[in-house]
Amino acid sequence: MKNKEQTANEYYYDAMDCLQANAVKKALDLLGKALVLDRHSVQTILGIAEAYHLKGDKKKAYDWIDKGFEETKVHFPKWPKRMEWGDLDNRAYMRIIAHKADFLCDTGKKEEGIELYRLLL
Repeated sequence: MKNKEQTANEYYYDAMDCLQANAVKKALDLLGKALVLDRHSVQTILGIAEAYHLKGDKKKAYDWIDKGFEETKVHFPKWPKRMEWGDLDNRAYMRIIAHKADFLCDTGKKEEGIELYRLLL
């Protein structure tokens, strides 16, 4: 029997396949199912942001990036001195920080964006 995390991950990876095929609506449906199973999954939240970005809805994409960034801050109230990219559990957090930094720089908040980029270094 599959656990919720395993099933949520399957929905996420199926959704990413859908995004590669430009099937955004199907991807959002799958990501919605994953979010029901784990509403704090930064990986799923990032997937939703990417789907809205691909759909051309930057406002919703940025809203989901913000949500993922807030979840990241809850998970890491104090940023670790070292975070390995090779650890798959870290990647969604690192990606959401990069997307948030991109957004800040794109909206004229370059110093705040640079601060986030430094976290990733």
